[in-house]
Amino acid sequence: MAAPDPSAPPEPAGVLVVDDAPANLVALGVVLAPLGVRVVEARSGAEALEKVEHERFAVVLLDVQMPEMDGFEVARRLRQSATGAEVPIIFLTAMHRDEQYARKGYASGAADYITKPFDADVLCARVKAFVDLFHQHERRRVEQVAERTRERDRALEQLARLLESERASRREAEIANSAKDAFLATVSHELRTPLSAILGWSVIARRHACAPEVERALSIIERNARAQMRIIEDVLDLGRIVGGKMRLELSTTRVADAIEGAVLAVRPAADSKRVRLDVRVDEDTGDIDADPDRLQQIVWNVLSNAIKFTPSGGRVEVSSARREPAVIIEIRDDGLGIPADFLPSVFEPFRQADGSTARRQGGLGLGLSIVKELVHAHGGTISAQSEGEGRGATFTIEMPIHVSPEVEHESIPAMPRAEAVDGAPRETRLDGVRLLVVDDDDDSRELIACILTDHGANVTSAASVEEALRVFERVGPDVVLSDIAMPGSDGYSLIRGIRALPAGRGGATPAVALTAYARAVDAERALAAGFQAHVTKPVDPERLARVVSDLASGAAT
Repeated sequence: MAAPDPSAPPEPAGVLVVDDAPANLVALGVVLAPLGVRVVEARSGAEALEKVEHERFAVVLLDVQMPEMDGFEVARRLRQSATGAEVPIIFLTAMHRDEQYARKGYASGAADYITKPFDADVLCARVKAFVDLFHQHERRRVEQVAERTRERDRALEQLARLLESERASRREAEIANSAKDAFLATVSHELRTPLSAILGWSVIARRHACAPEVERALSIIERNARAQMRIIEDVLDLGRIVGGKMRLELSTTRVADAIEGAVLAVRPAADSKRVRLDVRVDEDTGDIDADPDRLQQIVWNVLSNAIKFTPSGGRVEVSSARREPAVIIEIRDDGLGIPADFLPSVFEPFRQADGSTARRQGGLGLGLSIVKELVHAHGGTISAQSEGEGRGATFTIEMPIHVSPEVEHESIPAMPRAEAVDGAPRETRLDGVRLLVVDDDDDSRELIACILTDHGANVTSAASVEEALRVFERVGPDVVLSDIAMPGSDGYSLIRGIRALPAGRGGATPAVALTAYARAVDAERALAAGFQAHVTKPVDPERLARVVSDLASGAAT
């Protein structure tokens, strides 16, 4: 809305003339005409009150003697109303000339009391004075309104600038956040791909190693590759937590299974350091509502930390007990302990008791902070106690048996952590199953082919989408396994090409997205594109074989 212009000529002021005699109204209109005012007539007190209620007047010329409501009563009611409290009133009367009536008129709020017959010039002069005063007040009011309007406009402009700046900052933050997510995904992919080949081939080579020194060398390679994978997983988990994208896939989970899986994963590290690993799980520990992969990750991470900071010959103990309404998991070691001044910061990211270049233990300082966030995401708590350096440490994890409805979760396939691969003996057989493996990376393609052939499958390999589509109908695979990121045409192009075929030509063939892109959004996109499963690199050979077996069995039925 535009501000009023104080320099514009004022509109004619309104003068309200109240008299029950029409002749008097006409006469007063003639007298006031030279003033250029707008004369408004009222023939009763009630009509006058109504007009003052809806319009501003410079002055009211009010007859005293009127039926039903005389001028004094009209003046009294005007002074009690919000709109008439300050309007000037001039009484006009031909009958009430006594001084007592004049005093009564002034007492009722009149500005003047004039008796008839009156001098027209005197009346015009007095009315003009009030009209001039009214115009002054109006100019002042218009100036104030204009100034308030300008202040409002300036405030709105500033608010608009702030809102636009905030929107621009938000867009920049969203772009930066997307760029960060894309960067982490790319880094994860570029690191996982070679590590997948290192881990996979070292596991295969260890099965066939004859000389102890060769087996030991391969074990060292595998252990260090898993350590690198742990760093990658921790960085990705921290990114999910900071971005609010950490989600849980809750189900009824047997606590003993999570502890057993974590112990199997860390036992090689404990054995290599000659650290005794004791497990005491109460029979009544039972089940809880939890994400099984994340629960195993919690226990695995704290156990790994305990083994890392326990010297050779030391002892690490993991125990569990059911104490309604929670399950308590306790991990105790007799290792290096935690300094008292560092204990309050032990769960903070990037914090390490020894951050110097001469520190004895590596790592980024992310593991325990991620554990804390995962425990809290389940509605649980974790605490650390230590009597000081050299006196060991105890970590107590309290997980609720039943998760409250406020805990956020969704059914997204959980990403298997590479360190959970324990190299256990193969169980799943794929004898006679025809597979098509598509990957542009030679090492990865040969590794997957070797793993699946080892499980009895008949494997055909392709190094590109174009090659895969050329051999697809000739091979007639029971299951397709394809990398996602490939030059030229990617895995999504492949699945679109397959799904475009009629079912009789293989258009409904089950497919696995086998990729180093490990985010939940990557899994969602792959499943939405037409893949039936999303498996991240480095692969667990047995898990991959089970996925392929399930898909092949489903296709056969």
